[in-house]
Amino acid sequence: MGVDLVYLRGFFHIGEFVSGSRLTLLKKSIMDSSQIAIY
Repeated sequence: MGVDLVYLRGFFHIGEFVSGSRLTLLKKSIMDSSQIAIY
């Protein structure tokens, strides 16, 4: 049980990291496209 909990915690942490970096990439592309629109 304890090992499963640690495993799940690590799994969710990886999921948060992946989705977080995906959001960062999305924000970056939105910023780039808005800069292009401004210019």
